[in-house]
Amino acid sequence: MPEYVTRAVVLGVGERNGRDRRVDLFTEELGRLEARIVGGRRMTSKLGPHFGLGNRVLVRLVHKHQFTVTGVVGDAVLSCREEDVVSFCTRFLGVLYLLRALQAPLVPDEDVWNALLASVDRHEVDYRSFLRMLGYDVQFALCGMCGRSDVRSFFAHDQMFLCMQCAAGFPERELVTL
Repeated sequence: MPEYVTRAVVLGVGERNGRDRRVDLFTEELGRLEARIVGGRRMTSKLGPHFGLGNRVLVRLVHKHQFTVTGVVGDAVLSCREEDVVSFCTRFLGVLYLLRALQAPLVPDEDVWNALLASVDRHEVDYRSFLRMLGYDVQFALCGMCGRSDVRSFFAHDQMFLCMQCAAGFPERELVTL
């Protein structure tokens, strides 16, 4: 069984079964992947608490049919001051959503990794640059519904840009406002 030790940012966490958790990670060396945390839902889990949304971790993974987390060290916790909640934290969570939805699994991307870390360090998020790195350049975009060039949102589920009028018909929590 191959074993990997790599830095990662937590993109999402969910339930797997009665006692396990699944975690979506964007890793420095392996790209985006999903891993299982055995016993991660138990109150006494030593691994589960490190996997908060947006946290940076040093993670040890074993691969046999799937990735399994076997060890973790917390590197940095995503901290949001009250004044940052709307400006930075909400936008950073939007980037995590974009990476989960658009980044191909097991394709490392050094530019995206560096931009992700730089965003946290500077407390600034630019959706346009992340979309460009993921292959969706806003500069040449047209609304996927009506064809207008004044796009204001991106709908990751269908991978299309939307103008303000067309975006009104989509769930707001699934739109990334540019």
